[in-house]
Amino acid sequence: MGDIPCCMFSDMSIPSMKNIKPILDSDYRLANEVYTSLSNNHFPLVFGGDHSLSWGSIAGVTSKYDDLAIIYIDAHGDFNTEETSETHNVHGMHMAYLMGLGTLNKNIDLQDAHFVGSVNPQSVFFVGSRALDQGELDFKEQYNLNVVTSDDVRNRGWETVSNIIINTLQGRKVQHVHISLDIDVMDPTFVPGTGVPEKDGLSPEEVNGMLAAFFKNLPVVSMDLVEYNPRLDRDEKTYHVCLGLLKTVNDSLVNNGNK
Repeated sequence: MGDIPCCMFSDMSIPSMKNIKPILDSDYRLANEVYTSLSNNHFPLVFGGDHSLSWGSIAGVTSKYDDLAIIYIDAHGDFNTEETSETHNVHGMHMAYLMGLGTLNKNIDLQDAHFVGSVNPQSVFFVGSRALDQGELDFKEQYNLNVVTSDDVRNRGWETVSNIIINTLQGRKVQHVHISLDIDVMDPTFVPGTGVPEKDGLSPEEVNGMLAAFFKNLPVVSMDLVEYNPRLDRDEKTYHVCLGLLKTVNDSLVNNGNK
């Protein structure tokens, strides 16, 4: 459906949330496109860009479906708030606001109610997390968030981890699942072309295996693939890993009857 216009100017009107206004402007547009895609019985596959775009894509899905579960595959939790964030980068905050864990700054005139509190925290599964800030660790304990670390995946096996999530969501009879995949969940030796690399990550085989299992066994209706930066890539290693991920997604959709 084409690109979403992104405002490239710097906005420090709210220093604790860098560039919040142009980010939200782009995310409002994205939310509308995602809603339109779903309303036309399509599968929105969203590429970016930093992970703050998920604020828009997930808001778009929740405006269509009110029983959404999210599988958030990322080295980072992205559920800081402006009070807990050490960097004040919005791409580390959006999940907190979507889950209603923080109060959005009163100086933000929100255009869409789905951007705050539209996701049940217990319906989000964070997979591959290994770089949580203290504020996120506090939220994890306070709200008993579902967090599976990269070590958990390695120690228990991606099959076991996937099956636990699948069985949980099937038991709840969830009808709509959104997958948000940040390639930095993988180790930088496999994906050097990303902006916030974290050591001790997963392998492409583990991520592809989980993706295929989720698509095969769950009603996945939409997906994000984010954080590929070709300027940081080496010998197109990351590019080819991303192509492999897309092949897994495409093959899964075709096998499940989606065109």
